[in-house]
Amino acid sequence: MIWIIVILLGGGLVGAIYYFLVFDRSSVFDRALTLAREGAYTDARGLIRSRIEREPDNPRGHFTMAQIYAMEGDEHNELEHLQELRRLSRPLPEYPKPRLLNRIGEIFYRQEDFEDAYDVYGESLGAAPRNEEALAHLAFMAIGQSEFEIGEKHFKKLVELAPQSAEYRIARGVGLSMLKKKEALKELEEGLDLDRSNDTARFLLAIEAYRQGEHKKVLEQLEKLQDSIDDSAIRYLIFKMAAASYYMIGKNDQSLEAAESCLHLALEETWDREEYDARLAVAYLSMLMGDLEKANENLLELEIRNPTDQTVMRVSDFRMDLEEGVANVQETSPRGFDFQNQLKEWVRNRVHPEIIFRVSGLQMDEVFNIGSGSDGAKPARKSSVAAGPAFDSDELIETFNELPSAQFESACNKIVASMGFKVDRNLPNRDPDGLDLVAVNTEDKKDRALFQFRKWRNQPISDIFLRNMQNTLNELKVARGFVIAGARLTTGAESALQNLKKIQVINGDDLGAVLVNIIKPE
Repeated sequence: MIWIIVILLGGGLVGAIYYFLVFDRSSVFDRALTLAREGAYTDARGLIRSRIEREPDNPRGHFTMAQIYAMEGDEHNELEHLQELRRLSRPLPEYPKPRLLNRIGEIFYRQEDFEDAYDVYGESLGAAPRNEEALAHLAFMAIGQSEFEIGEKHFKKLVELAPQSAEYRIARGVGLSMLKKKEALKELEEGLDLDRSNDTARFLLAIEAYRQGEHKKVLEQLEKLQDSIDDSAIRYLIFKMAAASYYMIGKNDQSLEAAESCLHLALEETWDREEYDARLAVAYLSMLMGDLEKANENLLELEIRNPTDQTVMRVSDFRMDLEEGVANVQETSPRGFDFQNQLKEWVRNRVHPEIIFRVSGLQMDEVFNIGSGSDGAKPARKSSVAAGPAFDSDELIETFNELPSAQFESACNKIVASMGFKVDRNLPNRDPDGLDLVAVNTEDKKDRALFQFRKWRNQPISDIFLRNMQNTLNELKVARGFVIAGARLTTGAESALQNLKKIQVINGDDLGAVLVNIIKPE
């Protein structure tokens, strides 16, 4: 009898040991998750917290706690335990490393901590090279920061992984366009084929077709858009491109009609800059079609507003020469005005070099350094011997960017003067957020420079912008160029500057040191 009792006690002891050391060790996590699903979050966390206190390096404990916080919608504390799981480097079978890192990256992204999100997604991609979620975030963040070459590296893999994704193909097409790659047109066409109702994709395709001189394709897309777009700014751009494309295929009457639609919109919206451009376009096309009266009407309106505008004066003189029969539209006039060359320049300037990126919606509002990680905020307050007292670069740049048009131009002229130059002339500016000037060195008249001022807050200075500036330097035959803007350089721009020796960028604290002597405190 006593042996039976001993056997029963022994069996009970073994059962207890198994329960506490094995069954309880695994089921406590299941019980906690069951409680959490029932809404008893506090009790669920209590069960796991006691386990984590006993075993702080238990990956299952941190994973379960992260799951509970996720059910509560508490991403801050979820992230804390996911980071512990990441630190332990002991992935669970049901939660492998790429999935863990993707979730951490997602939380960082949702919290707008983009630098950390980028770094984590990069680590995730290293763990799983065909990780679509990581690739997509890296690609869109890179292109959002104007890092087009980095973005293309990721988008190229994305369209191989998901060839039927219109979103990936359209975004890749925009990036390729900014890199001036001919494949951009094909990529945008394929993106539109995958989503025929996407008006944005259709408009982006029209822009790229225009950039590549495919004017029949431009008009094919624009004609489908005219009746479906209500936004006045986009309609203006549609008519602006259409006017030039109709001209390029020899349909001058339709070209003039589109230019007049631009003028109507500009007057309706009271857009001064756009009205100026549209009146010139109407004048050009009216002269081309022999309607000198209509040309005169628009040129006279521009002369009244600014009697010293050299472009308007030269075009008006040419119109007068046509009227007097001493010139024709095919040849250079006796005064040296080349109307055909003027029209070529007009066509070239219809589309801003970066317009496809700006209207795509891909540009991010937040500016951050790709792959830099978070090192904490840098103090803005600096001191400079040349500038005198300490100054706040960010505050000065913000004030500069917010100056009204006339005051902004005056400040730009002062900056030019402070650098030893005198403004020679203002250039027609294709960017509404800036001013382009040609200036002459006061000590050496042969030293002419192009100054490009930009009021950019969230848009970085890209290598595309710098290369376009180099092309402008060559066209204007000026010795050097200055980019003056409170914006950072992309990594591509930093590399490009190593070869673009004629271009100098003045931004950040260097710009602050200039502005402290230009912008007076109130």
